[in-house]
Amino acid sequence: MAYATNPILTGFNPDPSILRVDSDYYIATSTFEWFPGVQIHHSTDLIHWELIGHP
Repeated sequence: MAYATNPILTGFNPDPSILRVDSDYYIATSTFEWFPGVQIHHSTDLIHWELIGHP
């Protein structure tokens, strides 16, 4: 069994906002300085994250 570590997203990902929808997790992070300014990642286990978009 794998365990999540802190931080769950490596690198520079300030001001995270996380949302759970059923068994899916979404996290949005912002840079405030670089384009694109917001990234959204998706996970089903809080360990493996996939970048799914830049709104």
